Amino acid sequence: MNTVATNIRFPADKYEEIKLLAFMQGQSVAQVIRNAVKTYKREKIGTKKQISLAERMKKVAVKIDIPVLDLVHEGRKFT
Repeated sequence: MNTVATNIRFPADKYEEIKLLAFMQGQSVAQVIRNAVKTYKREKIGTKKQISLAERMKKVAVKIDIPVLDLVHEGRKFT
């Protein structure tokens, strides 16, 4: 697994709460944060099937370099 190191800043009192939670769960602070991000992402983005669909749609998206007003003036429609 490729990993990227990052630097996240928390207020001191919140960091202490995260450390306590990590201790209570027998995990590292990093693992607690990774799990929180994973849960957040699942709630916001959805299932792996939805993520896969969104990634495929992004790859096949076609960029149209025509201003919307020009399209409207020409009577074209987006479908």
